[in-house]
Amino acid sequence: MPLLSADNMVKYALAEENPAALKNAIDALNNGDVFLIGFSGKKASGKDTLAEIFKERFESKFGQASYSPFAEPLKGEATSIISFLHTWVHGKGFDNEASMLQRLGAAYNLTNEETRSIYNLLLPDIKQATQPFDGWTRTKTVWAFLMLLGTDIRQPQDKIYWVRRTVHSIISNANNGISTICQDTRFLHEVTSLKDIGAYVARVDITPEAQARRLGFRDGVVADTSALTHRSETELDDYENFDIRVDNSTDGQQDVAASAIYEDWIAQVQPKKK
Repeated sequence: MPLLSADNMVKYALAEENPAALKNAIDALNNGDVFLIGFSGKKASGKDTLAEIFKERFESKFGQASYSPFAEPLKGEATSIISFLHTWVHGKGFDNEASMLQRLGAAYNLTNEETRSIYNLLLPDIKQATQPFDGWTRTKTVWAFLMLLGTDIRQPQDKIYWVRRTVHSIISNANNGISTICQDTRFLHEVTSLKDIGAYVARVDITPEAQARRLGFRDGVVADTSALTHRSETELDDYENFDIRVDNSTDGQQDVAASAIYEDWIAQVQPKKK
């Protein structure tokens, strides 16, 4: 694995604000005191489950690890916007619609067009909701909102908008002796950012048939074709630099797939910490 430098870490985290924290994190990662592991895969591929099994095995030998998914800040921001609109729709706000949309756009750095798109998308579900749903809710509307906010709005503003937040978490974890697992690596700039700072990244594959079966069982809905063909689902289909690829289409074989990843990680990284 490549040694880290201040240059490539700062590129993603802007951590020059705190050079001591940056240096400590780089030293911890380079010395094998902590590690960085990524998981990539399509919806329902089982990457979260495999990451959980990996984490349990990792912690039994190498110390504490923490999840830091790229989608966590996205879902947190989405939740905040949903809550804002829910409060207004259900009569706890005093603005008219135009004024409310202006405040929403100003609060979340959105153009008028972006604000209106979000409002039109979320309004039907919010009207029906007695309690605010959140960015972790598995519905077609929330899926569409996350793709709109994460890919169509924030990435054009800043290609590594979400990566910056995740790498800040990696630095914080490393300074506290905690390894990091990013279990939702979906885009080329995400996987390359992890690889650039020394990560091991596993790809979890699934057949379309197994994916459809699991989505129906897990979420109770069938994903729209647009959701399954979105860049967040397809951008890494042909990426060739994963450290390992495992097929996780067979139900009940998650432990086998996770074991293959863990053993390959041991062999490739050759951890210095005993």
